[in-house]
Amino acid sequence: MELYFGNHPAIIPGADTTYSSYETEWANLSNTPFRWYKHYGHEGGVASPFIMHWPEKLEDKNSLRKQITGIIDIMATIVDATGTKYPELYNGNAIIPLEGLSLMDAAINNAPVDRDAYYFEHEWNRYIRKGKWKLVALGNSDWELYNMEIDRTELNDLSDQYPDLVKELKDDWERWAWRTGVLPK
Repeated sequence: MELYFGNHPAIIPGADTTYSSYETEWANLSNTPFRWYKHYGHEGGVASPFIMHWPEKLEDKNSLRKQITGIIDIMATIVDATGTKYPELYNGNAIIPLEGLSLMDAAINNAPVDRDAYYFEHEWNRYIRKGKWKLVALGNSDWELYNMEIDRTELNDLSDQYPDLVKELKDDWERWAWRTGVLPK
C-alpha cells in the first residue's frame, strides 16, 4: 500500500497530513445558489459571513447585519476595538494608510458602513459594489452589471441596458485601482 502526503488525488481531504481540496465542480456546487467560487468576484467567491463574538459589547445577539464589508475592514475594526492608533511609520518607513473602515458601529448598532463603494481585485478578477449595483469581470472578460437588490445570484447581466452606469462604475474602479497599485498590472 502506497502512502500519500500533501496534495494527491488519492487523498481524501481533511486529514492533518493533507492540504488537498475538492475540484472546481464541487467548489461551484458548494456555493449554490451563487455563481463561481473563492478567487472570483461573483458572489460565490466573495459572499462570506463575518462572525463577531463580544458578549460585553454586543447587546443584539444572534442577529444578522447586511452591510457591504470585506477583509479590508478587519484591521480597521481591530484598531477601533482595541482603542489603538494605526501607525504612520514603522522603522522610519511610511506605512500605507488603512483602506478599510471599522465595523464596530455596524456590529454594535447595526449602523450603515459609510463608504461610497467597495472595490475588489484578485488575480485580475475584479468588481465594484456601489449601492445596489455591482460591476464584475472575470479576468479579461467584459464587465457584467447586476442589480444586487433583485438579483443576488447574478443571473441577469444588465450591462447592455445601462452602458452609462457601466462606464461610470468602471471608471471608479480604475481610479481606485491606480490609487492602490492594482494598476498597472
